[in-house]
Amino acid sequence: MVTSKRIIDISVSSVLLVLTAVPVAVLALIIKLDGGSGFYRSRRIGLGGHQFDAYKLRTMVPGAEHALTDMLEKDATIAKEWRENYKLSSDSRVTSLGKILRMTSIDELPQLVNVLKGEMSLVGPRPILPEEVQSYHQASLDLYCKCTPGLTGLWQVNGRSDNSFNHKVALNNQYIKNWSTALDMKILGQTVVVVFRRIGAR
Repeated sequence: MVTSKRIIDISVSSVLLVLTAVPVAVLALIIKLDGGSGFYRSRRIGLGGHQFDAYKLRTMVPGAEHALTDMLEKDATIAKEWRENYKLSSDSRVTSLGKILRMTSIDELPQLVNVLKGEMSLVGPRPILPEEVQSYHQASLDLYCKCTPGLTGLWQVNGRSDNSFNHKVALNNQYIKNWSTALDMKILGQTVVVVFRRIGAR
């Protein structure tokens, strides 16, 4: 059964993909000049607990995964921050262009393909990494798996990267429990403001 939420996802993502295809392709070519791929696939947990690849423009240096392993092994402070948030407040692997793409959220535009494929929704809970599952309480994880993760959501309009891991989980739970079309429309509108003002961006 095709829901109204899915109809909105297909309609809006199709239009945005057409509008952003050329600039995204140009950026991917520019990024590729440093020897790596222009795009990056990030493994995420989706509806029903199934894994999928979320597409992004690459914002880190080539071989970033290996660099992270080195950083975690050599610096206890970095390792602690990664264990707590699965994100680093100051990540030396991010390129100069990558910082701009992240601040403007342009790096996430390829995820419109995920939305069109039905792996993500325009609005939903923050998509989680497979390694984050171990940090979830079972009740929160079960709730998360009942919903399609979003390109934006309450986590995006309430601090973005400034949020702690636990706060992101709480926002996911809040969104799922209180979902409505009106809430989605409100979040989409707030997302435009947050991205434009670069609130919590890094």
